[in-house]
Amino acid sequence: MVLRQNTIADVHAFPNGFSANLDNGTVIVSSVAGQTFQVIADGATIRPLNAQPTSGQISMVSPTELILTSTRGTLEVSMGDEVKTLEAGSSYRLEVEAEAPGPDPNPQSPRATARNRFLWIAIPVIGAVAGVVIWRALVSPSAP
Repeated sequence: MVLRQNTIADVHAFPNGFSANLDNGTVIVSSVAGQTFQVIADGATIRPLNAQPTSGQISMVSPTELILTSTRGTLEVSMGDEVKTLEAGSSYRLEVEAEAPGPDPNPQSPRATARNRFLWIAIPVIGAVAGVVIWRALVSPSAP
């Protein structure tokens, strides 16, 4: 696990990996075959879908918004009864919306209940990566 600058997280060891509660910032997580991790952020739980090597990045944008990127393997994202998967090479912005505001003194803070729901917004990572690769190929220095 790598913590980016200005990141705050509580990390705990598992027998075969680790768990982290992300309070602020960005974490880059990875696991090898047979190992696992779990990141809890904005009321969502992010973990590898299976025991295969997996890596990704989780960025907390606000108390109700995350940017999730899977770079290897498939990530499983769950909140309450809702479960989504994030395939390798894809990024999503996840917004957490409460269906009905309650008497919570901090309504900006989501809780992991079935009343919360995901709003998934695909981020065109593949197009951006392809553009950079093409640009680098065109700008590469020619042989003398």
